[in-house]
Amino acid sequence: ESIHIPEGVTTIQANAFNGAVSLKTVSLPQSLTAINSNAFYGCTSLEGPLDLPDGVTDLGEYCFRNCTELNGVTLPANLETLAAAAFGDCPQLTSINIPKTLENVQGSASVFEGTKLREVSFDEGVTIIPNRLFADCTELERISLPGTLVEIRSDAFARCTSLTNAVLPSG
Repeated sequence: ESIHIPEGVTTIQANAFNGAVSLKTVSLPQSLTAINSNAFYGCTSLEGPLDLPDGVTDLGEYCFRNCTELNGVTLPANLETLAAAAFGDCPQLTSINIPKTLENVQGSASVFEGTKLREVSFDEGVTIIPNRLFADCTELERISLPGTLVEIRSDAFARCTSLTNAVLPSG
């Protein structure tokens, strides 16, 4: 099953597609600015890669949680806020790039807990790695930090027990 959300839609409200287990693909409009809590929670057939439109600034808690077939996500270039477990329990996710605009993680849970993230990169221009962004990503092995980084907030990489390679900026 596939769904096309038309241009002009700015927000996907909470629980809009929660539990739509046969949903395989979704086409998102460039007008989209927010995906609210639980919007695609439990869409266990949703596949990637999923390219989130650059106008999206806010991803609500659990918005893609338990999308067990989601195998790739491109975060929007203007993303400001990610909420707790937005991509939690998405075991097919193995890498992610963080845009320079992300500064806030809301809630107490890690955004990517329960994923199989192995590698994380950050856009040049990232100055902050928010609280709990990658906490409990036990398979995370490698991070590449940008030269613009000035702060790593509490628990950003807490309990990342496989982290063995951190590429630091030169200088």
